[in-house]
Amino acid sequence: MKSGRAGFWVLVIVAQAAAVTLDAAIFRGQFEASGFVAPADLRCFQMNGALVGHYSAAAAAAADRLCAFMYPPPFLLIAVPLSHLGPVAATCLLAAVPALGLAVTAWRIGLRWPAILLGLMSPPSLLCAALGQDGGVTSILLLGALGLADMAPIAAGLMAGGLVIKPQLAIVLPFCFLASRNWRAFGAAIVSVALICLVTTAWFGGGVWTHFAHVQLGAAHGILTLPWPQPPQHILISGFIFLRALGAGLPVAFAGQALSTVLSLGAVWRLWSRPVGQEARAARLAATICLAMLATPFSYVYDLPGAAYAVAGYTLAVAGRPLLPIALFWLITSLYLFISIAALPVGAPMFLALLVLFWRDAAGPGQGAHAG
Repeated sequence: MKSGRAGFWVLVIVAQAAAVTLDAAIFRGQFEASGFVAPADLRCFQMNGALVGHYSAAAAAAADRLCAFMYPPPFLLIAVPLSHLGPVAATCLLAAVPALGLAVTAWRIGLRWPAILLGLMSPPSLLCAALGQDGGVTSILLLGALGLADMAPIAAGLMAGGLVIKPQLAIVLPFCFLASRNWRAFGAAIVSVALICLVTTAWFGGGVWTHFAHVQLGAAHGILTLPWPQPPQHILISGFIFLRALGAGLPVAFAGQALSTVLSLGAVWRLWSRPVGQEARAARLAATICLAMLATPFSYVYDLPGAAYAVAGYTLAVAGRPLLPIALFWLITSLYLFISIAALPVGAPMFLALLVLFWRDAAGPGQGAHAG
């Protein structure tokens, strides 16, 4: 037994070393002859934020060359402030503030410090920081919305509404709140979404919504429908892209993803329709985040910092629990770029395997009472 646990920890350490090596190489690539430049994804946010704040043809041309901005208009509430910062300040801010926020959120929902430390240095967290991506921000909102639902439903609902900046990650949340009859969380989420959208419209004008509907949604759809493999697809983790990598045509892939979404929502309803005790909450949290990723066709490996906290939190919640979930998650996410390019984007199979490991504890006998 002890030798088995030692072997799992060796796998975790090897995976962690691989993640550090990869992300250090990505970070070194940001140093050019002219000095440090922000990661490409962060520059995309900054350029599009600058376009909204103060349009210029040069910024528009640079944004077109660098990236397709595919985020809903409320994301501009983050992008515009970042556009006023230099590359070093913006990179540090987008890495440090979400990392701190995730640690605080994890502590607030009851995760132990070993799990929090593992989450801080997990492969998705490091990759997210190296790429200048927003996965830390969305992970705070998703982890908080799920983890606080029973103990602080208003706060959980407000955080759920914050995911309007990346709503594909929030598909499961209304079903969690409705299944558990958590009306305060559900109502707070509606209020949060409405207020964020009103502020966005008042600040940037209604045109940002028109542009999103006519341009940005098409760009997002285009990433999915490109023939496999294309560079933007290698870090996708959805069932849709897994089917595409197996050779499925678009109708089959969309049908498969639709089935995955429906089954995931049914499983979420099953998990949240009955009250659970404290130990089962950790399993339910981890299982629900797996289902959130299976429910959407458009999710990336850098969206998984919160999943790392949940996996570590569940696995370390009880002394002697097998370390297989941590080892599996760490190994696959640390090597995901290589696995996806060389073989298949195995995000969906990984989540299915983790779900099997979490399900028994997550769907066990209920205890306690619903929050209402």
